[in-house]
Amino acid sequence: MAPQPQTFSTPNENKLKKIMLWIGIGIVVLFIIGILFGSDEDTPKTQPDIQPENDRWAAARAADKPLIAEGWSQPIRLPMNNIDDHWGDSLYVAPDGNTIYFMEYPGDLLSVELGKKPQQDPFKGYNADIYKSDKPFMKKEKVKLYYFVENPWSAWGPMIDADGNFFYSSNRYGMDDGIYEGDIYWNDERLPFNKETIAQDNPYYCKARDELWMSFGKDEGIMVLKNAVANNFAGEPELAPAPIQIPNTKQTQPFLTEDCTTLYFASNRDEEWKLAIYVSKRLGEDVWSQPEKVIWNSQYAVGEPTLTADGKKLFYEQVLSQGEGENQEFTTEFFYIEKV
Repeated sequence: MAPQPQTFSTPNENKLKKIMLWIGIGIVVLFIIGILFGSDEDTPKTQPDIQPENDRWAAARAADKPLIAEGWSQPIRLPMNNIDDHWGDSLYVAPDGNTIYFMEYPGDLLSVELGKKPQQDPFKGYNADIYKSDKPFMKKEKVKLYYFVENPWSAWGPMIDADGNFFYSSNRYGMDDGIYEGDIYWNDERLPFNKETIAQDNPYYCKARDELWMSFGKDEGIMVLKNAVANNFAGEPELAPAPIQIPNTKQTQPFLTEDCTTLYFASNRDEEWKLAIYVSKRLGEDVWSQPEKVIWNSQYAVGEPTLTADGKKLFYEQVLSQGEGENQEFTTEFFYIEKV
């Protein structure tokens, strides 16, 4: 048999092979490190608060822990909670759970409304704007839609429907005469069912049944506009049926699951003036089950329930207070609980 010709690698080829070998080893090492030490962005409870040394609400939070219904975890605090003592409100979580939207007011809004800071008109010169925070909820930023941040108006109560439209509330209408009345908007359009004689806010649109739910007055009750899109948002909203709406109590901040069969809302029906979070199931067209408590027994209030599309996480806000008399102050913080 004839001898086979030998092949030889040039110095450059040997150098290239070594480089490729080290690159391959580096990729394997990085992959192993990622497995061993990778972070899980879906568990913000493991993340430290921003500047925890400035968390002056820790004692108030520790002293005011609400009760949670069976089947849910204990509250998990969002890391981006306000270290600047701004008032967060109108919480809404996107269906995939990756983004929260909320209103932020630059100050202690409850003290203003209670007359503890009468020098401030809460919606003149101290505008409330819409913010968002993306998972893992470590920071926040303004939503840069002009109708959310346009002075001198305020916007609150944001939610996004299945088609990507924003429903929200604003005091743009009526500001010229100094009257504050909240109206419900769809993108940049004030919807035709709004009335000058009553404030309407906290909108939630459920596409599966074409229903637009809302609060009215100062958390006086819940209303629903049926055939909302089909009638171009005209018509007359009607009171939510009993046992959702009951006399001499407050019910507010409705949130429905995507199939429109489960309603979460806030009410003071069992806790005097304090709001708690309830859930009710739709049993028929206008027939609902007796509401059951989900989160309750906070010293002041819990509210603004909002859930991910899979129903596994319920986000909410809690009012906290510290100090007494003229020195008493309030804030809100955001939390969520998980199905267990």
